[in-house]
Amino acid sequence: MAERVVEEVSNKQVILRDYLSGFPKESDFEFKTSKIRLSVAQGSKSVVTGLMTLEIWVVEPIIGYGVARVIDSGHPNFKKGDLVWGMTGWEEYSLITEPETFIKIEHTDVPLSYYTGILGMPGMTAYAGFYEVGSPKEGEYVFVSSAFGAVGQLVGQFAKLKNCYVVGSAGSKEKFTSISVANFKCLPDGIDIYFENVGGKMLDAVLLNMRLHGRIPGCGMISQYNLEETEGVHNLFCLITKRIRMEGFLVFDYYPLYPKYLDMVLPLIREGKITYVEDIAEGLENAPKALIRLLSGHNIGKQVVTSVDLRKILKSASVTDPVDVVQPITGYGVARVIDSERPNFKKGDLVWGMTGWEEYSLITEPETLFKIEHTDVPLSYYTGILGMAGLSAYVGFYEVGSPKEGEYIFVSAASGAVGQLVGQFAKLKNCYVVGSAGSKEKVIAFHLSILLFLQITIQCLSIFIAYVNVLYLGIV
Repeated sequence: MAERVVEEVSNKQVILRDYLSGFPKESDFEFKTSKIRLSVAQGSKSVVTGLMTLEIWVVEPIIGYGVARVIDSGHPNFKKGDLVWGMTGWEEYSLITEPETFIKIEHTDVPLSYYTGILGMPGMTAYAGFYEVGSPKEGEYVFVSSAFGAVGQLVGQFAKLKNCYVVGSAGSKEKFTSISVANFKCLPDGIDIYFENVGGKMLDAVLLNMRLHGRIPGCGMISQYNLEETEGVHNLFCLITKRIRMEGFLVFDYYPLYPKYLDMVLPLIREGKITYVEDIAEGLENAPKALIRLLSGHNIGKQVVTSVDLRKILKSASVTDPVDVVQPITGYGVARVIDSERPNFKKGDLVWGMTGWEEYSLITEPETLFKIEHTDVPLSYYTGILGMAGLSAYVGFYEVGSPKEGEYIFVSAASGAVGQLVGQFAKLKNCYVVGSAGSKEKVIAFHLSILLFLQITIQCLSIFIAYVNVLYLGIV
């Protein structure tokens, strides 16, 4: 049997000289040439690829999502000449030892660079974040930060296809002009879905303008990537008061949906119903310059080098004015009805709900009050475990948290009105629980509440569950 001839060629590479502090400079990169054999060893399942386009991830050696042609393969799923996209290096040729992560390109009637964008990881990110995490409804108000980047420009168009009202933020006048072409509209009535790409001050501003039960798919925080000390977010309390669901996600979890995504988006591309803007530089040696152009916000659309695809950074918006404080002071309380014209309440009834800090209150909307049916427990419990605090703990832990037996639970403010109940609910679920509190006394109290929960809570818990059932039956 003739010995196999192994071809060895020069391989141009872009290398990161050292770990970065702050924004990268061209001097942080080195363009070098090495040698590589363009065949795989017999019996190996590796693949050798030739680079066409790719996306930057800053590591050493530099790797990113790219489009490549298979030069040689020992893997049954790939053969010489196949076009693929997946994670590869900033180099002309790469030896891929785990080719299972590559996806074969079946559709070549669109630009191949699209597989680093709309038909690749950024496209799947936009699809998963908007449709799967954002759960959009027709007519909703959508705000997209970094709206002219690789992901954001698609989210805006998906929202328009869903008949949503869309507005996007971008980092320059040129980008705003391009966005206006996409027919984005203003959002005068608040935001139902915020597709989060920026973080920092932008997130702070948006939180104040979210509508009730809004959703925030957390895709990226590009305003924070190159800061030595990241910025804090001050308006997170809006997540609670407006019942906002903010969910971070990674596209890798949604790759099983890729065939479904292609079925949706390819016809839209071919029919011209979706457009995709690319900012193309030529030559692998220009990859560092393209990266700096990207991070300084000078790219228009998706930054692509005829071997590299990048992300973009946008400026943040300013924070809007805070909400006014309500007067007079009100809060949840337990009270006895003195007089009533409502059929649901009569003189002498015990109730709990929102009332004033005063001996007597005139309640003009008694529909917000709940009649107390169980008096064999302390009435004060209806301002705690059997009231708003208890329901908050129940809904947050069971409905939102979706706990499973044996999971690890951490509760902040664990000795507070809500936190002490979450800890005990977690123990009832056979979870492992740790809580934080603001003093030694509170830490001791938290431990005692966990140790004594069977003695103190089970009777109240059965009443609490009965109360929840009544609440959902609409008795109030």
